[in-house]
Formats: sequence, structure tokens, C-alpha cells
Amino acid sequence: RGAGEVGMGLADELAGLNAQLGTKLGEDAIEADLESLGLTELPAVVLKLGQLTTLVLDGNRLVELPESLSDLSGLTELHCRNNRLRQLPGGLCACHRLEGLFFEGNQLSELPERLGVLGTLRGLEVSRNELCRLPESLTQCVELEGLYCDHNRLEVLPPSLGHMIALEELSLRHNGLTALPASIGMLERLRELRLSHNRWGRYPCDLLR
Repeated sequence: RGAGEVGMGLADELAGLNAQLGTKLGEDAIEADLESLGLTELPAVVLKLGQLTTLVLDGNRLVELPESLSDLSGLTELHCRNNRLRQLPGGLCACHRLEGLFFEGNQLSELPERLGVLGTLRGLEVSRNELCRLPESLTQCVELEGLYCDHNRLEVLPPSLGHMIALEELSLRHNGLTALPASIGMLERLRELRLSHNRWGRYPCDLLR
């Protein structure tokens, strides 16, 4: 088909989606707000919005996200709070411009092992999930400024946590942590450290200086 026909096909798909959901998405949309629409899956046409930078999916009934999320190569923010996600697609790690990931209130038991390839990531919110560990590669996200992991099942933290030198806020309340890695003393920019409701046995000396 010619370029005009392909474009018209996308326009028709968007018109159908807008009519169904009451949204106003256009072919050149840079933000798609699909919050609280009762979605059980991400509409495929959204993955064809090549200029999309912000995708909001909060408050739906999503149990998974497609691997083809990688098609949204320009995505900088993904909001998916209060859904039913159990895992995240590996394709998410191909969205190399991501700066903010917001997954509070899901059922995640793990995060992608390759999460550390997201070198531009500045904020990661995964509170109120079922995480038992954080991937070691996360410590390669040296631009990360905020990490929020409250109300999970974390028992240990990556030993190289201190490599995230841009970290300013670290929230780890309501987990099963008994100790902090000594490297946390390297986080010179850290302004807020929230640690209540864990099983603390010791704090590293560097933390108290």
C-alpha cells in the first residue's frame, strides 16, 4: 500500500479507539492519557504513535505489557500505577530515552535484568509490589535521582548500590531488609533516605558520618 493509505489506516484505527474510549488521540500525539479506562490490554494502535513521549496507563486492569513496547523508541515516561502487572517485558529496555518509570501498586515479583541499559533513567517507582530483589544492573543507572521501593519483600540490596551517584531520594520502607550495603556511603547527593519498618540489624558506619 502507498504511504497515504497507511496513514489513512492509522487515522481510522485512532478514530475507532477514540470513539470507543472517549479519548482524543491524534497521529502526532506526544502524550497518550489512557488512565482509568478499564483496559485489560494496551491497544495495538498506541504502539504506532511514533512521536509518543509520555504514556499514562494508571488505574486500569492490565496484567501485562507487550514486548512490542520497544516500538515506542521516543518514550521518556511510562506511568502504569495500580494495575495487575506481574512482570515487565524485556522490550521495555529498548526504550533508551526513558527517564521515568512508574509502576506503584502492581504485582511485580521481579524487574528486567537488563534494566541497567536505561542510562537516562532518573526516576523509578516500584512501591507496593512483590519484589524480593532488585537487579544488579540497576546500579548502572548512574543518572537515577529517585528510587522508591516501599512495601515490597526486599531482603537484600545490590552490593554496588553506591554506584548510583546521582541518587537523591531512596525509599525502602516496609520491606524485610536487615542490613544496608557499605557502598551506600558513596551516595554523596542523597538527601532523603527512608528506612522504617524493616528488620534492621546494623547500619553501615559510613551512613552515620
